[in-house]
Amino acid sequence: MTDDEAHEAKKRIHVAKTMYNIKRRATAAGIPFELDHNYLCAIAPDYCPVFKTKILWGFGQSGTVGSSGPDSPSLDKIIPEKGYVKGNVAWLSNRANMIKSNATQEDLYKVADWTHEKIKEVNNGGARPPPLGDPANTYITRPTRHRIVNDVTARERAGY
Repeated sequence: MTDDEAHEAKKRIHVAKTMYNIKRRATAAGIPFELDHNYLCAIAPDYCPVFKTKILWGFGQSGTVGSSGPDSPSLDKIIPEKGYVKGNVAWLSNRANMIKSNATQEDLYKVADWTHEKIKEVNNGGARPPPLGDPANTYITRPTRHRIVNDVTARERAGY
């Protein structure tokens, strides 16, 4: 058996086990499941479509069978409400699917926009306190005593 044949065999076994587990969970939860093994194998990539990292079929981060790591394959429902149906699923790395997990598309954009702005801010001299009217009240200071009192906002404790 060549390395390519071994890799494909490992992938098919992994897909079969994953399909069985997902079908069982979907049936119990009343989620539509209309996938078959051949379809899932046909759409199974060697690289994560999000991060372009190699997907480790059959092996997790630790390199042992049965373990799951960030580069392990994970079957994603693109629109969760539609269930596990053809055209609505994609294989991603476990890392990508965990990031996506319960977030909406709008949530993901908000996190990305916030992160982008904060990185720009840090690169331009560091984080600055948000305005007093900031409803998030995200500035936290180190307490001066061992006991933390939460009767005032973090901004007020810091004197902003």
